[in-house]
Amino acid sequence: MLKKAIESVFIIVSTIVGFGVFLLPYALQISGGYFWIWFIVVALAVYELHLAYGELLFDAKEKHNLPGLISQRLGKHWKLPVWIFDYVGILLVLLLFLVALSQFVPLVLPVSALTVKAFFALLFVLVGLLSVNPFANIKTVFSIAMIFLFAILSGLLFPYVRPENLVWQNSQYFFSYGLLVFAFIGYSSLQMVYDLIGPNAALFRRVNKAALMIVSALYLFFTASVVGVLGNTTAENSLVQLVTIFGPAIGSLSIALAMVSMSSVAFSLVFYIKRGLMVDFKIKEFPAWCAIAVPLILFVFIPLQGVVQLADLIGGLFLSVNILLLLVAYDHIKHKKYFHIHPILLRALILLFAIGWVVSLAL
Repeated sequence: MLKKAIESVFIIVSTIVGFGVFLLPYALQISGGYFWIWFIVVALAVYELHLAYGELLFDAKEKHNLPGLISQRLGKHWKLPVWIFDYVGILLVLLLFLVALSQFVPLVLPVSALTVKAFFALLFVLVGLLSVNPFANIKTVFSIAMIFLFAILSGLLFPYVRPENLVWQNSQYFFSYGLLVFAFIGYSSLQMVYDLIGPNAALFRRVNKAALMIVSALYLFFTASVVGVLGNTTAENSLVQLVTIFGPAIGSLSIALAMVSMSSVAFSLVFYIKRGLMVDFKIKEFPAWCAIAVPLILFVFIPLQGVVQLADLIGGLFLSVNILLLLVAYDHIKHKKYFHIHPILLRALILLFAIGWVVSLAL
């Protein structure tokens, strides 16, 4: 059981840690001290959110993705709207990954941005053709590789950190919200965790706590290291800045980290969409694959550049809607057998994500 618990921790870590981590230094530079407040609030909120998802998951009689789980509590008419938000949000994440990789990889390899987008889009499409995720059994390796690369990169940057760069500076108080939600959410991995450990509530709680602590530590040290070096000059593409300043050594390491982390998350999301269409809507495997493949191919030709705005849109708008519906569905469970969230805390979480959604929509 210990082996399964460790594997479960790394499944969650490898699902959460993607492109979002590379946007956090810019969020800190813009938000100043408010970033740390949101960092703590979002990390704790996501832990409770994962427990709420776990309650729905443990109480379900058969496998479902988020749309199926929510519709069991709120009614069948909710399944399609939730799926649309889930589907569009995940497709936007995949688009974001393609754009980000097309910006990063040409920094260290003599290839065009279009070639990079086409390569990774084709990779994601081909992986989606398989019946099972071929990387599911090596997520532990992916996670350890990411942790190792983050540790090396942060260690290389540490001697150049200036403490004065980390003091409270700018004060755009809500800027970090959407980016942190985008960076921390990992509920798509919880079905795989359940498949490993079964309906063991205590272990599920410990696994999520350990995974989120690892993610928080990675984010904390990486963000502080980058901003400690770049200070007020930290831009959206801080990874590009690091390559420019420190040369190909750190550049190659950074790009390797980006490719490993984003590919790991992308593979999970591709199979999440495919599995959801098959189990929630009883769609056959090939049409479910087409629902992923066609948009990914089209994404190759979209000339998008604003990655921060897109990540904020995904976190603040699409993910917040799903989170709200998930919490409301959890609230509809009269007798919670596995994970009890205090009613006051639950109302506070619903209010938090509702306000976040409204503000993101307004901005």
